[in-house]
Amino acid sequence: MGSLENQLEEEFANLKISGANQKYVRHYLGLIQGKDTPTYEHSARLAILGARAAECLGPAIDPKTMFFAGALHDIGKIAIEEEILQKTEGFNAEDMKKMEAHPIISYLLLERIDPCSAEIALRHHHHQENGYPSDEEIERLSKLTNGEKVKIEFYSLIFSLLDVYDAATTRKNDKHNGDVLTPEEARLMLIDKNPEMEKEINTLYDGGVLGNGNIILPNSIVAAPARDDLVTSIASMVNGTPQ
Repeated sequence: MGSLENQLEEEFANLKISGANQKYVRHYLGLIQGKDTPTYEHSARLAILGARAAECLGPAIDPKTMFFAGALHDIGKIAIEEEILQKTEGFNAEDMKKMEAHPIISYLLLERIDPCSAEIALRHHHHQENGYPSDEEIERLSKLTNGEKVKIEFYSLIFSLLDVYDAATTRKNDKHNGDVLTPEEARLMLIDKNPEMEKEINTLYDGGVLGNGNIILPNSIVAAPARDDLVTSIASMVNGTPQ
């Protein structure tokens, strides 16, 4: 197991991501890291877990799409105060209101340059317990056709599982009585909260994507180079020909 940076490099190579798109992803990860290191670490792990989960679950999910979504899904947190991001307990109503805005902010930042990541980011907390944004807010913002919506919803469900798993097994917070869950405790929690996804959850564990103790941490600072545009076309993803 290498450092977080080394594993990101491996995924860039495995997925054959272009140099321009690597710079773009690193730019956004650098913005996140400049705001809050734990959020950066979470985003980088979600990029890696997303790609590996897609490979494990088969051709219905594109690894590159999940990699980009993982790296970028929390970019909206750059608009939230550091003291709120750094809290692990004692959130008040105003804190929660600000935190619950971050999927919408992520969507607005990404919708014109990476619409696929934008749509997943918009929904990544929606399927969780006490999820947000609301159905009405998503419907107001989302630009998906009915055919696109079915596939994005499935991507978002898988991504939500990974998001909850990583947070539960790496961070202390109010949701789990201030504890960090073991991978097996996280499996039971995920199945309890998402019984319709039990097959996928067990497949991810059996395939070694989750539950293998592969907690990856950074050992270097990510620079924020000049931004290069990245476009992952929703239409091409739905048609099975991701960029």
